[in-house]
Amino acid sequence: MFYYCLFWLVACCFASLSVAVAGQGSSEVPAVAVSPDGWRTKFNGPLPFLKSSQSFSMDLKVRETSSSWKVAYGGGSGFELSLKDSEGGSPARTNCRYSEFCSLQRGDVAGTVFINAPSWLPSEKARWVEAKGVIPLVIYSSPAVSGNVELKVTVKGFSVPLVLKNAGLDGADVKVELKGYYDEGGDDERGHVLKVKACASSLLGFIGFELRSPDGSPLAAKNYGSSSSSSPGSYEWGRYFQIPGKKLEELNVAVQYAAGLKKIMVPVRVRCGLSGSMEQRDTLKNRKN
Repeated sequence: MFYYCLFWLVACCFASLSVAVAGQGSSEVPAVAVSPDGWRTKFNGPLPFLKSSQSFSMDLKVRETSSSWKVAYGGGSGFELSLKDSEGGSPARTNCRYSEFCSLQRGDVAGTVFINAPSWLPSEKARWVEAKGVIPLVIYSSPAVSGNVELKVTVKGFSVPLVLKNAGLDGADVKVELKGYYDEGGDDERGHVLKVKACASSLLGFIGFELRSPDGSPLAAKNYGSSSSSSPGSYEWGRYFQIPGKKLEELNVAVQYAAGLKKIMVPVRVRCGLSGSMEQRDTLKNRKN
């Protein structure tokens, strides 16, 4: 028997805290607010082929409260926030990760912190669960644009090196490799889908690409998607563009990125109210053929 319990945020108090650091190049004090964005519980009943397990998860929304300072990325992996319910119960450990909010209309939302407590559920009498600790973030106040480089997008495996000035956390330059290729399909009437990506061996505050045709004029390309991946020592940021008309064999590309990065530690103490109902499902009976 499989039981799945999904509860959404109903009430929250101590909704946000802000952090301030001294900034250069801006008179405005940078600040970041953190607030609850929902919670979930999940538990599996005993089955011959499935061990009994349970877990609790909470999401925290990270918002930018300064017009001059923006969040570039999460400042590190492996950070931990403690959880405690209103009855005093808490898990032995939590798993936390920061995920950027990828949207062309992002507003003031910078990202989400996902907290998971394996093998733990709040007490049945608990009215709330509190998250407490510190979130490392990297912020910036000076967006920058690299110089243009020529990218041959019809040559298989073609890449071009580029140096992003002052893109590192310590103010150092960051070397990236730019690549581009067309997806299969498309035609001259509907246009063609082009993916452009930047690869680097260190994290940076990637913002986007500027595309220009070979003659230097701005390219009328619709940006409609993004992708990213990371592993130790390898990072990649990609954007998808709808290119009208015939395929271009080459184009000029510039990288938009965050310069003058600063790492800050954001104090967090938020409470998420608990309310909802449990949905019971028999997955063996309800499985679709």
